Amino acid sequence: MLLWLALLLTVPFNLSALSSDTTPISCSIDYTAQQRLFAKPAAGLTRQVILLAVSLLFRPGKEGAYAALVLARLYSREDAAPGLPGFLDWAGQELREGEREGEANLIASVFEFLAVLPTLIRPERLDILEEFMDEVLLPHLKGSRTAATSGLIRKLAIKAKGRWWVARIGSNRCESSIHEANAGD
Repeated sequence: MLLWLALLLTVPFNLSALSSDTTPISCSIDYTAQQRLFAKPAAGLTRQVILLAVSLLFRPGKEGAYAALVLARLYSREDAAPGLPGFLDWAGQELREGEREGEANLIASVFEFLAVLPTLIRPERLDILEEFMDEVLLPHLKGSRTAATSGLIRKLAIKAKGRWWVARIGSNRCESSIHEANAGD
């Protein structure tokens, strides 16, 4: 179901057009966490997809990875992109306050999210990902024995940072060619 949802989110339609704010979704996310996640207004369907996926980020294996893919596809959309800072704030707070038992699963899922998102978003949004990785996620790993000792998490960290760099280099090349084209006119 998560793969189908991730594919559906690539179709260019406005999420608010399909939203019905009357359909509640039960979730295990408390009110304070929801305030962080939805600091910016979001369509009802967007909120439901986020609440469904965030609760699955704590699951091991493919479930957490597919939930991360769904969120990456969602936050790459222009109608959901304003909510990205709220999601990163929520993830950082979960890491600071969360239990150590599920920490490794959450960190692996967040790195999966960060490995997919840079190639999907506009270049001006790359800075917020860098700030989150460098100021929240990577420093947290230094103080965490559970996650820092995981080979998978180290691999995912390198993958996420590498894809961020590739996206940054690609955006710089595009900017350079635009400036060169404008200078030639």
